[in-house]
Amino acid sequence: MLLGATVVLAYLDRSAIPASMTTWNPAELSQMLVGFTTSVVGFVIASRRPGNPIGWIVLAGGALLGVAIFCHTYALRALVAAPGSLPGGHLAMWLYWPTGLLPYPCLGFALLLFPDGKLPGPRWRPVAWFAGAIFTWVTVTAIVGATLVWSHPFVSVYRVYTPGPFASLRFPLPATLALCAVAVVARFIRSSGTERLQLTWFSIAAGVLGVALVPRFVTNSATSTVITDVAVICLEATIAIAVLKYRLYDIDLVISRAVLYGSPGQALPDIRRPEEVLRALREPGRPGGAVHSRRRHTRALAAIR
Repeated sequence: MLLGATVVLAYLDRSAIPASMTTWNPAELSQMLVGFTTSVVGFVIASRRPGNPIGWIVLAGGALLGVAIFCHTYALRALVAAPGSLPGGHLAMWLYWPTGLLPYPCLGFALLLFPDGKLPGPRWRPVAWFAGAIFTWVTVTAIVGATLVWSHPFVSVYRVYTPGPFASLRFPLPATLALCAVAVVARFIRSSGTERLQLTWFSIAAGVLGVALVPRFVTNSATSTVITDVAVICLEATIAIAVLKYRLYDIDLVISRAVLYGSPGQALPDIRRPEEVLRALREPGRPGGAVHSRRRHTRALAAIR
């Protein structure tokens, strides 16, 4: 509904807004598409696996991006295309800046926690706290900047801090995202079997997105925006395939069961039939559940071997 209202407003105002401000262009339309696809992927994952925070993080990122795009389009209608026709134009543009930045922290934590919703290891806790601090700082400075330009709502908050100690406001954000992406590399190096196969595609998509974000933050041009949006959609596709088709989020379940019922000291073999493993583990129980549960796990281990 929010996306539909955004598209309608952008179309109606396409000729009433200066070309430099219009949202009816490839860059803005690609942003709308990313907001929609991100929300859909996040909703599907969260509904299928509510205990995994990845789905909720992706859903939050898509929802925030959708709200930001709507606020921007609404403000243009209320303040430029038809001044006074809609209330709260300044408030909408004030909300645009923080909601437009918050999807980036969602992306960072998705990189840190993919695929099982956990950090790669205890050593990554300081990285998570550091990333959270940077994301909080960037969001707070955006809120302060948007407040300072309340009477001039279409002035970029980056211009508010230029020159000054916050002139490099946009640069800690991509640097922190790059640090979060290192977690994907760490998982890939330690992975094997099906997990490694799926992380291969996810790592490639994350790497392409990382390269695309460089011109996006430096130039903020329409071309760089479209390229970045295409990279984001590709990353979402790899997440959806890994989580929904190949059930990569269940890799921790398979490993924990195998370690619990496997022989002590025996190396965990390659998992070549994950569907059979998960089918055996999820088979509903019957009376006499202890024996039946043991048999289910035995069949799961047979599928692993």
